Amino acid sequence: MAEVTTDQAAAAACSIITPAIKQVASDVQNAVADIPIDATAAEKNLQAAKVLLDAGGMQILVDDATNTKYNAAMSAASTAVDGLIEQAQEIQAGQAPDTTRIDELDTQLETALSDATAVC
Repeated sequence: MAEVTTDQAAAAACSIITPAIKQVASDVQNAVADIPIDATAAEKNLQAAKVLLDAGGMQILVDDATNTKYNAAMSAASTAVDGLIEQAQEIQAGQAPDTTRIDELDTQLETALSDATAVC
C-alpha cells in the first residue's frame, strides 16, 4: 500500500515538474538568444529562471536514487544558468560576447533539464 501511495505521489510530482521544467527551458532559450542583443534583459530573465530552478528540488519522487538524480540535474541546470548570467554581465560591462562559452553553457543546460525530466 505504501508503494502505491509513493508511486501516486511521484506521478503527481512529475505531472507538475515536467511542464514547469519545459517552461523554464523555453524561457532560458529565449534569454540565451537575447544575451548578445540585450544582455540586460537576458540577465533579468535568466535570474528569474534561476529562482525557479533553485526552488525546484523535490523529495517526493519515487526513491532516494531518483531524488538524487533529479536534484543533481537541477543543480547542474542552475550552475549553467549562473554561467549564462555571468556572460550577460560581462557583455554589459563592455566585453564582446563569448559565443563559444554561451553555446557550451546552453548545451550543458539543455542536457541538465533533459536529465531532470527523464526521471519522470
